[in-house]
Amino acid sequence: MTRRLGTTRYADAVRLAPPILREFERVIEAARLGEHPSTDAIDPRKAVQAVDQWKLAELARAELRAFNQPDEEIPDATTRFAEYRDFLVRHHELRDGLSKAGRWRDIPQFDTKLIAALSSQGVRISREHPAMERLRPIFQAAWYDVVKYEDNLRNGTIRPGEIDSTATSSSIVAPTHLHADESTITVWSAFVAWRSKRERHGQDAGKSAREFETQINRFIDVHGDLPLDKITRRHCIEFRDLMAQYPANVPSALRREPIRAVVARYTTVGAAPYKRLSAKTLNEKVFAAVRAVFADAVNDSENNLVNPMLNISVQEAESVSPSKLRYTDEEIGSLFSCAIFRGTSVSDNRAGAEAQKWIPLLAAYTGARLEELGQLAITDLKTEEGVRYIHFQERYDGVDPGFLRSLKNKTSHRKVPIHSVLLELGFLDFVEVQRRADHVHVFPLLRWRDAKKRDKSDKVTAYWSKWWSEYSRMVVSDRRKSFHSFRHTFKSRLRNAGVAKALNDALTGHASSDEGDKYGRDQEGQGFALPILAEAIEKLSHPRIDLRALRGELNNEC
Repeated sequence: MTRRLGTTRYADAVRLAPPILREFERVIEAARLGEHPSTDAIDPRKAVQAVDQWKLAELARAELRAFNQPDEEIPDATTRFAEYRDFLVRHHELRDGLSKAGRWRDIPQFDTKLIAALSSQGVRISREHPAMERLRPIFQAAWYDVVKYEDNLRNGTIRPGEIDSTATSSSIVAPTHLHADESTITVWSAFVAWRSKRERHGQDAGKSAREFETQINRFIDVHGDLPLDKITRRHCIEFRDLMAQYPANVPSALRREPIRAVVARYTTVGAAPYKRLSAKTLNEKVFAAVRAVFADAVNDSENNLVNPMLNISVQEAESVSPSKLRYTDEEIGSLFSCAIFRGTSVSDNRAGAEAQKWIPLLAAYTGARLEELGQLAITDLKTEEGVRYIHFQERYDGVDPGFLRSLKNKTSHRKVPIHSVLLELGFLDFVEVQRRADHVHVFPLLRWRDAKKRDKSDKVTAYWSKWWSEYSRMVVSDRRKSFHSFRHTFKSRLRNAGVAKALNDALTGHASSDEGDKYGRDQEGQGFALPILAEAIEKLSHPRIDLRALRGELNNEC
């Protein structure tokens, strides 16, 4: 027995699989008891009438639930906000699936519910019965009417008995005449469609999809899951003004609070000054994500909808210092002058032993992001065309450790030659020691032992990052500089060494805005041969790093 889950996301699969597996177990148990699927003929009119009778009964139950008692399946939004948010996600996915012809396949336990509905009206049928093919779209339409009716009752948009006929059984049963009612395309369903479209086309939304989901949930937090044609420019301006007051660093105790409540807490009379989200973050992440999802839905719409998020932004100050500055030559020299870079570990279990030495060195000579370096597997160190290089990728070569890895986006998958300084300092010797110890990862003492329990927001380098912040702050007091400053330094030094922008971007995994740069790539998306990349990276130098000290020839202390 197999069942398509309709998702490529591991977290969704974990949630959807258990009830389906329980259903499989019931079928197997029934077979053990000698029960066999029935293929006896059924009365077609009686079967369709059974669906209609089930629908009427469910509509009546929906009225009772909406007016007399809270639904037991809906967590309380005040005391159990996280569970309530998860419920909304599942509910919007259900409604979105029911509203589109043929999408019953993506709904968990659809057939089980159909068989139970028919059984409640005296019609017995098995999953394998030929009539199921005809009954599924009919039941899908009936179930959708029930879900939509109860939603509208709870929202107060209709009165009992006012069945919305804009999306009836005929619109779902007959796909060739399907014209989606724009009022059923909500903010969340627009995001689900945006994400699904990219998954269907084989695009790896990855971290971008998770970031988009965060921003869409923020919009829903402020205004609710509104239909797109009901969203006005006033809604978007109010969302903009609230997010412009939202704090950049929210304490963990407040992260599940509604956005309005958090802003009110921080902006009350007499409240202490606080750091807000930057204009760059708001414009390029928050508003851009919502605008892109809305634009996708508007483009797919048959009605003349207008994207209400167009030109919604906050003005950036004319002279704003970069949020992440590069390290100066003097700061680079000071950071690498301490004993830990001569192979002596500090007594801090967050630092992952040798990771405290090699991760900063790798960042300085590869320009890679912190999490990319922390996730490195031993099999990511390769040789090709006589060039030793690091292959930054999500998949594992030849091993299945059961861990999840992620990169920021598609262009982050890249090959970066290993700088001669790293070779001279013995990085490959260090990797060989890990290989002989049968480790999967280059830095096994980071958080890999807990990786199977990680959620999408957790990071392998979370503890290491805190250690680096404390260590580097003793040397570099400017709080605008962080570990990511290595990446800025790398870009800047290559640029000043005369390395072409396209080569610089290829080494750091930045997408090029030049359409011509997308031509002539190989099957792995690489635009430059490894020897060319190796020649470019060797132009990088850090004159203030004392290699003699790193080789242990001097006895410098911090």
